[in-house]
Parts: sequence; C-alpha cells; structure tokens
Amino acid sequence: MFEWTEEAKEAFIQLKNHFHTLPRLVNPLKDEKHYMYLAISDNSLSAVLLTERDGHQIPMYFISHILHIVELKYPSIEKFGLALFMASKKLRPYFLAYSIVVYTDQQLKKLFTTLEANDQILKWALELRGFDITFEPRNAIKGQAFADFLVEMTRSNLQLTRDQIWKVFVDESVTVTGCGTGIVHLSLEGDKFEYALIFHFQASNNEAEYEALLGGLTMCKAAGVTKIDACLDSQLIDSQVNGDYEARELKMIKYLQMMKDEAESLEHFTLQQVPPSKNHQADALSKRSIDSEAVQIIDRSSTRMDRIISYLKDGVLPDDPKETWLMKKKVAWFEIKGEDLFKRSFVKPYLKCVTPKRGHEVLDDLHQGNYGT
Repeated sequence: MFEWTEEAKEAFIQLKNHFHTLPRLVNPLKDEKHYMYLAISDNSLSAVLLTERDGHQIPMYFISHILHIVELKYPSIEKFGLALFMASKKLRPYFLAYSIVVYTDQQLKKLFTTLEANDQILKWALELRGFDITFEPRNAIKGQAFADFLVEMTRSNLQLTRDQIWKVFVDESVTVTGCGTGIVHLSLEGDKFEYALIFHFQASNNEAEYEALLGGLTMCKAAGVTKIDACLDSQLIDSQVNGDYEARELKMIKYLQMMKDEAESLEHFTLQQVPPSKNHQADALSKRSIDSEAVQIIDRSSTRMDRIISYLKDGVLPDDPKETWLMKKKVAWFEIKGEDLFKRSFVKPYLKCVTPKRGHEVLDDLHQGNYGT
C-alpha cells in the first residue's frame, strides 16, 4: 500500500519545479574560461560550449550537424576534428575572445599537429592555429552528457528517406485556358508536402496525368526518397503503367517509357488507381494551379547588403569614420562563397581583416550581450 509522506510530497514538488525550469543559455563574462565537449554518431556530430560558475557547468551555445555523404566515410578521429572545426566557424567570436578548453578522450592535439595529416586536416589545423585552444582529458561526464544527447537527437535525413515508403497522390486539370497538376507527398511520419504546377503548354488529360506522375517522382527523388507508392484516379494511366493496357499513340508510348525509366531507378514503386474521393487534395491543387495569378517580379533594388558586398569584394568603405568603424565590425559576420552567395559565418583567421583589434572589439560586444546566445 502506497503512503503519501512529507518526503514524497517534497520530492514531487522538486520534480515539478525541475520540469518548469527550462535549461538556460548564459552570456559570457569577462576573463572566464570556456569549455567544450564534442560528440559524434554514425550520421551526426555535436559540440557544446559551456562555462563554469559556482562549481556548475552551464551551457552557452551548442551546435549540431548531419554528416554529408563524404563525411560519413571519415574515421572517428576525423569526425571529432570536423566537430571542433565547425564549432570554431559557427562560434568564431567566442574563439577569438576567449581561451577554449576542449575536453575529449580523442587524440585531437596529435591530429592537428602531425605533419602526416591529409590535406583536409591540415586545412582545419591552419584555421584553428589562430585560437587559444587547449586539449585536456575528459575526466568527469558533466557537459559531455549534453553533447551526447544532441548527437542522439540529430536525425539523419538520408536514413529517414531511404527506409520510408512515401505516398504520392497526383491529379491533373485541363481546360481551354490552361493545364495544371496537383501533387501531394505523404511521409510515414505524417509530413505532407503539397505542390501546384502550371504547364506552359496545352496537353490532353492523359498527357497531363503522366506529367503529374513524372513530376511527383522527380520531386521525391530530389528529396532522396527511393521507395514510392503512387496513387491517381486515371484507370488508363494505371493500366498502361502496370501492363494491363497497351499504349498505342506515339506520345503515350513515349510517356510510358519515361515512367518505366523512372520506376526502374527506384528501390520500390507501385501505382494504384484510387477513387476521386481519396484524391481530392491533389485534385483541388491542380485546379488552383491554373487559376493562380502570375508571380510578381522580385525587387532587385539596393539593399543594406550592397555595402557589405562592396567592402568584401573591393574594399570600399564609407567616407564617415564612424560608419567605417561600424562596417568593419559587421563584415566579421560574413564571408563570400563563390561569387555572391552569402552565409552567416565568420571571416577566416588568416584574412587581413581579423586583427588583434578585431578580437578586442568582439570581446567588448560579447560582454555587452550584442551577439547573445
């Protein structure tokens, strides 16, 4: 028989308070040391930046990353190195302004100092050498539990799409004024993706139905899906694809061959005819596509990013000294990828714009909470 004692009541209150108190991220303080824990799994990695106050490690920032196909082939030690390198890119102001202690049970120090490392490791080592980073053995678990939790909760997109069978519903709409199609994708997790396409050519009902089906398969492949169950309400297309009817018209023969080519590249594919009542969403989307208004042209006028681009490309600065000082602080958050592709990142350590003065400015901003967590 259960007895509700004062101890049980107190424990219940403490549990409620714990669930009501969300984990918090804190701002850095001047002259304090920061700590980092790294974790990897088969398909992802994570890093957690913490500070220690009153004997407790408190998180300041964390990152997670799903490994790309090439990165999946890295040895474990290189995945840990990649985790540290990505953390230094995404948390650059902290690495510039503070000493970072990396707690790890891996030989990362040896990895970044050996002359026998490959080109990729040498590139990482070159970018990390400008920071005050030390490596210490991981004795206590502490913040490592947080990093392990992040990496466990980071799902692999590749694994999800490869193992799932997606449902695809398609339907067409053909009128005198135009043609269109509706496509609905359903994953096993309940995610729904709806598309309405407009054809810039006139097509028959059967041609539009094939176009809708081919469009649905193409979109699935772009998302990495290799197992598809497709549904439509056309008995003719269903019978031709499944081999019950023979395609005789030249256009139908070409469409059928394209469908067979698309289906052969999939691990699993079925096509089923369904009643219009079960295909009403795709039907509604197909009618919406031909009734939609023309898309407006994007405004290409001048924006605030133009001055940043001009400085990064050509070194152009404003005439006002105050605006020049502000500009130099802003550009530390950006780098040019290729021609005009921008990413919210940080300038590489070996670029001229990163100077001791820049690190001091970043430190002031961190103390004032301008970057935040």
